[in-house]
Amino acid sequence: MRLEINNVVFLAAINNDNQLIRQALIELAENTRQEPGCIHFNFYQYQENVKKFILFEQFRDQVAMEQHLDADYSKLFFSKNLLTVESIHALDNVSKLISI
Repeated sequence: MRLEINNVVFLAAINNDNQLIRQALIELAENTRQEPGCIHFNFYQYQENVKKFILFEQFRDQVAMEQHLDADYSKLFFSKNLLTVESIHALDNVSKLISI
């Protein structure tokens, strides 16, 4: 049974204001990292295409992920409509699956 949530999310900017987008991502990341169920939450921006971003997120379990999505600051971020989700990929942590 998969408890830990590990996702890589590919995002594209809707808005051309790169500074506004980056600031919104920083604020969301800072708030999210304070959540008790958050293990890892980082955004990365493509160097060759500043309108493209990747999010690596890891939460303790599905409940923690849902609490994150329900948080006021998450809802505020999504309401700004700065990015579109191109794809989400659920990952398994292989290093935790291997017994040595």
